[in-house]
Amino acid sequence: MVYATWSGVDNLYAAPTSTSDPAPAVYIGNTLVQTLVSPVYIPHEAFDAGSDYVIKVWLKLVNIGATYPSVSYEIMGQVITVTTNGWSSYEITVRPDQDEEMSQLYNLSIYRTGFDRTPGNNLDNLAKYSRNPITDPTRPWIQGFCIWGV
Repeated sequence: MVYATWSGVDNLYAAPTSTSDPAPAVYIGNTLVQTLVSPVYIPHEAFDAGSDYVIKVWLKLVNIGATYPSVSYEIMGQVITVTTNGWSSYEITVRPDQDEEMSQLYNLSIYRTGFDRTPGNNLDNLAKYSRNPITDPTRPWIQGFCIWGV
């Protein structure tokens, strides 16, 4: 089951036509962190016998190289360090720490999947207005990601 996915719009460099029609995103920015968090249902059975639930994370990065040999991001409380361009896959373990408010609302075990809103890893390493692919073209940027589990 896919929990969260995002892809930048590549090869479409159209200028914005108005404030209601901005240019499409090419890279994940730090303002998208909260928007891209997805509430998902993970059954209690996934945590039987005290085991952790494994989730797959795929990231597509550009500009990993001599200037920036690696970059780290935090997803669901776990740090992932990327050291290669293109798509790379990682496994993270999720502990039974559900979103209580959402779980009560839907009467299900709801978890939030996506990037954490943490300084140092996510808010500093994702694109932002003052530091983006135009102002710092050598910095690594995320062009796509997918988070999924079974």
